[in-house]
Amino acid sequence: MNGNQKLAALLLVPWLTLSACARFLGEDFDKARLISEVEFGASQRYTATLTPPVGAAKLVVAVPNYRCATSPEAVVTFVVRSKDRDLWTARRRLSDMTWSYGRDSCDAYGYIYGSEGSFNIHDTAPTTIEVVIGESASRATARGSVWLVYGDRVPVPRIFGTKQ
Repeated sequence: MNGNQKLAALLLVPWLTLSACARFLGEDFDKARLISEVEFGASQRYTATLTPPVGAAKLVVAVPNYRCATSPEAVVTFVVRSKDRDLWTARRRLSDMTWSYGRDSCDAYGYIYGSEGSFNIHDTAPTTIEVVIGESASRATARGSVWLVYGDRVPVPRIFGTKQ
């Protein structure tokens, strides 16, 4: 191998490695499905049936302007059901969820922290996700969305748009 071939090989291997890593990282951020657009404040029930991939998942509540506006004190009940059995259920006040947001952003997403906030999908059977929002104890209302997120990373740009 002459000097030019060695240099080309030396540059090509890292470039290919970085390209593959970037592709897989991008795929990871696309691992979310919108369950429903929701309104907090009045009692509502939302249901979606989908076929998710096998693996760890969690439900995330995204609320634009959550951090900067008065938020409703609603209770949310989640039920994830597959093959006529419950895979996961949870009931939380919005204020009891863990909330994450960007440094300069009012938009936030809430989730149930820890192992009790995630569940495993064992096969690709159709899965029904039910979200029940109880009437808010306050007069505040808000619009948001509920997402099924696969893995540990929440795709914030996809959920809130590219302004993040």
